[in-house]
Amino acid sequence: MPNETDPVTQGEQKAFLKQHRIFLGIFVILVLIRLPLLWHIPEYLLLNQDYNPTHLGQIFWGEEWPRLDDHEVGENARYLAWTNIYYLIPTLAYKLGVPFNFWYGLHLLLGMPLLLLCQYFLAYVLFRNPGQACFAALNFHFAKWIFELNFGYTLVFDYSIYQGDIPHIPAAAFLVFLIRGNLALAGLCSLVLSLLNPTYGVNAWIILMSWMVWRWWRRGYAPEGMIPAGLLAGAGVLGAYVLVTLATPIKAPVPQEVRDFCILTYFHFTPHIFAFKYWVLTASLFGLLLGAWCIDRWRRPPGEVDNPREPARVMGFFLFIFLFYYLGVYFLLYVASPSVFILFSPSKSGLFLVFLANAYFSLALYNLLGSYLPYSLLPISVYAYLVYRDQTGMLVAAVLGLIWVLGIVALIAKKSPGFEFRPMVWSQAGAVALLLLYSCGVTLAQLYSPRMTHAAQLYDVELKIKESIPKDAIFVPYNPPGSTNTFGPFRGHPLRTFSRRGVLIYWSLLRNAYFNSQERMAHEVRAYREAGGIDVWGNMLAKARKSREEEPLRYYLGIRTNPFQIEKTSYNWEIVLQEKKKLKDYIYPVNLEDYLDYGRRLGATHVLICKDPARKVENYPVLVGNDYFSVIEIPK
Repeated sequence: MPNETDPVTQGEQKAFLKQHRIFLGIFVILVLIRLPLLWHIPEYLLLNQDYNPTHLGQIFWGEEWPRLDDHEVGENARYLAWTNIYYLIPTLAYKLGVPFNFWYGLHLLLGMPLLLLCQYFLAYVLFRNPGQACFAALNFHFAKWIFELNFGYTLVFDYSIYQGDIPHIPAAAFLVFLIRGNLALAGLCSLVLSLLNPTYGVNAWIILMSWMVWRWWRRGYAPEGMIPAGLLAGAGVLGAYVLVTLATPIKAPVPQEVRDFCILTYFHFTPHIFAFKYWVLTASLFGLLLGAWCIDRWRRPPGEVDNPREPARVMGFFLFIFLFYYLGVYFLLYVASPSVFILFSPSKSGLFLVFLANAYFSLALYNLLGSYLPYSLLPISVYAYLVYRDQTGMLVAAVLGLIWVLGIVALIAKKSPGFEFRPMVWSQAGAVALLLLYSCGVTLAQLYSPRMTHAAQLYDVELKIKESIPKDAIFVPYNPPGSTNTFGPFRGHPLRTFSRRGVLIYWSLLRNAYFNSQERMAHEVRAYREAGGIDVWGNMLAKARKSREEEPLRYYLGIRTNPFQIEKTSYNWEIVLQEKKKLKDYIYPVNLEDYLDYGRRLGATHVLICKDPARKVENYPVLVGNDYFSVIEIPK
């Protein structure tokens, strides 16, 4: 029959499902446990910023444009929906009748499960053991510490809807296909990644192109799939450039010195500025990890079923990328040319290393659990405790180093043939079950957190604002002293998404690393000038010039030379913190009457008071509100 399924294909599908049935079952559980989240989409959306398709899509189509649309973008707000396909696809589909909530539902339901699925197949491609791959995937959800050790973004899948989480899915898939040797699919993942996050995608493109050129040089002929991979990855970079150029045309740029300072202190690009010594330690552990993996793989006989040469070659190449690109090019461009540094963003390559590190650390833990060696329980217990308590820095890095060393010992001790066919022992299966319970629990726990209550109340008051407050209103948020409300000054404040009214977010100083907007800078200058006459950019640039001339190592890395000392942060970041502290010291003690005067001088018309239920607003009429929020008009 013409429509009959090929018996070979059918058999391969059955074999695939049988081999990976455990994690496919886990995947279904992870999706089903997220179904209750669909009834709380507005709350999850409001637990982030106004950078979402609902806000930016309505601005693009000219619907309900707030008077002050988005000063964090400045004059480019109209086209921000074109910066990546996470915004663009829902914006275009909105005109076809597809609601924005459809995409948010997919994000909540499938985002984290798909990322863990990619982590599963990454570990499986490396080590060929389904049990260990299950452990690695679930451990990634538990051990988000690895994203917090100065190597990039924090994952917030469990706590909000944030577009920056989604690109990790094609990034992890890119690694899977690269290690498998499927260059065409790796190129496709690179394309999708570039259109989701241009700087992330540029790093995938650099890695892919460098790998293919190196393999061509080593073999003397082009690797299979090189041409489609190059075309797809190149198309992604070109597409990202076109989108970003359309979205953020430079109309009124800030002075170059200001933009350079923003780039050097913008943490998504410059993770070392927070704590250089911790960054060096974790970077060293990553380098040791890659080196040890390569040595271990290369010294084994090439005929071992569970030890193909291709993964070893790829890991060896990543060691080169780590040493040359992530460490070398990173600091060369960071010091010499911030404008080029932001285009390549070498720190994003560290995120690929995060996925590889999780696979290898999980292998160490998995082998420790199955080794029954006397020392196994202690490092695993300490590790679980530190991750549970959310401890980061030197202590965690040291514990991870200990696990790495003990994991290698356990690996050698259990290095008998047939690892890929070895079933889980009870301790390993128990750990997988506990990690699955944790994953389900942390997902549902958010629904009962105070943050979710505050977000629900904010959603309620935004709808009331849209109904009752004039369209030309501009808000500033206010926290009464002692308030425990999640929202307010110096916190995420997504007021525009549902209210469609303007809001002044005056405390964020570094967005011009991206947007290069004089309008945005003018808001910053006014906010600090009206807070006691602070000359924010004059102060920061003067300190930066002086530090670069007198102590460049301290300025860029936080290293004092006389006397020798590694400080808590780089001095350029300390400069930013000093100016922000001045603004906080002005705002936090101020009473409502003085804050109303401050908001009036900034150009605001209304104040949103973010309070606790027991606190009442006195002396001023409340226009709209609920237990947690009150809106009052600023007297003229």
